[in-house]
Amino acid sequence: MKSDKHFASTIEYIQNNHLKHNIPSINFDIIESALTPLEKAFAPIIKKGGFDIVIGNPPYLESRSPDFTDKLKDEIQASLKTLWNNDSKYISRGSDLLIYFFERSLTLVSPNGWIVLITQNAWLDTDYGKLFQEFLIRHTQVKKIIDSDFKHFDSKDGPNINTVITVFEGNKTNNSNAVNFINYSLSNNYFETPSATKIYSYEDTFLKQYKWGILLKSQKSILDILRNINSFGKKLNEIKHLKLLPGQGLNLPKNFFVDKDFVDEYKLTKEAIPILTSDDGAPFIISKTAKYLLPKNCQSSIKRNLNISLFDEKSTSKKPPLFIMPRGIGRHFCAYNNINSYSASFVDIYLNEGTISKSDILRFWLFFNSSLFWLIRELSGRKNLGGGMLKAEATDLKSFPLYFEFSEIETIENLFNHLSNKEALSPIEEIQTQHHQQIDRIVFNYLKINEEQQLKIINSLEQQILIRSKKSKT
Repeated sequence: MKSDKHFASTIEYIQNNHLKHNIPSINFDIIESALTPLEKAFAPIIKKGGFDIVIGNPPYLESRSPDFTDKLKDEIQASLKTLWNNDSKYISRGSDLLIYFFERSLTLVSPNGWIVLITQNAWLDTDYGKLFQEFLIRHTQVKKIIDSDFKHFDSKDGPNINTVITVFEGNKTNNSNAVNFINYSLSNNYFETPSATKIYSYEDTFLKQYKWGILLKSQKSILDILRNINSFGKKLNEIKHLKLLPGQGLNLPKNFFVDKDFVDEYKLTKEAIPILTSDDGAPFIISKTAKYLLPKNCQSSIKRNLNISLFDEKSTSKKPPLFIMPRGIGRHFCAYNNINSYSASFVDIYLNEGTISKSDILRFWLFFNSSLFWLIRELSGRKNLGGGMLKAEATDLKSFPLYFEFSEIETIENLFNHLSNKEALSPIEEIQTQHHQQIDRIVFNYLKINEEQQLKIINSLEQQILIRSKKSKT
């Protein structure tokens, strides 16, 4: 019971409605002793400042679940504003349910108490999680975030998610606090000494620049490389001569799509709008698509007779992007959009204003198809979806430099032309091809990445791909 008032109203409801619900006669003295208000039940704990230990395994409920209603979200958000004032802005309405258990734990624990939670790892790799990181830094001492290469639940009997253990101390911050990111490896059914541990002080800019999933999953040597490339390139919002924005492609139902045969049959070649879908595979350059959208100015009889939805370009602010790359990743690739195609919920890079030179197109295309960029997507993407799937969002790209002034334009253009009619292979196969190794050579040389570091990037990329595949099965 939350309060004496709540307690009294509960007793009154039972008294007035037990016959209505076919509940037998009840001894209300017993009920009254069981339904104790929170303040009375935990009066000694509240008086001393909170619990010494809070342990929990929050429900695996995503924000989009119908069980997590809008009404409940609104009530929680209102409560957060009352309790945390301006800092409530760090707890997004779109957060999965686990975040509210984190927040609630901080209100229950004593200043020197400990919180240990086992949760899905989604919060480490999402936008709402990155926002919540700031809340944690401001209100507790995050001590450990622990992961392993073992899937804790059998997909047949339990939730098909990957989990992490988080350890916090107290409900006060401390600038000298350091976070331990720990990975354990499984050997002979036992967890051995941590295979990797990284420690970052609250004063380290990395804790605010990147999602913590990156710090947890990355080797220290890879993180050092990420630090260094900041001095060579620019983030999208730092490029003065271009205004490029990452975003997500169109999210349309299938009745909007028609194939090439339909376009030819109805002589709609001029009207049809290309859209890249999963049917197109993994092209490096988009010169055609398997599916098309039909604009509103097409014959109305088509829609009436064939139940095809017509696309109104004015219904969206999105325009055909400059580059398209996968969002749910099986194969890594970046396609230059040569035909003003839309994408069906891919990750897009839009030219928001002005024009872009051919040299800059080639520079972006090269980096977006390099092993280093693919590793960035692996590290920043979300792996808790099960089945070995990596979901890499457009917003993940905002934290990293993406524009580099590569000078070998002629060589890059030759690679661009060579791959114009080719598709990317599986990632492990693709990075072994001659053209991909040429791409990597240009990128590595420009960024002054030595041979030892190059090998670590390639090995780490392969390892990330294999780990998410292994976690989906073990």
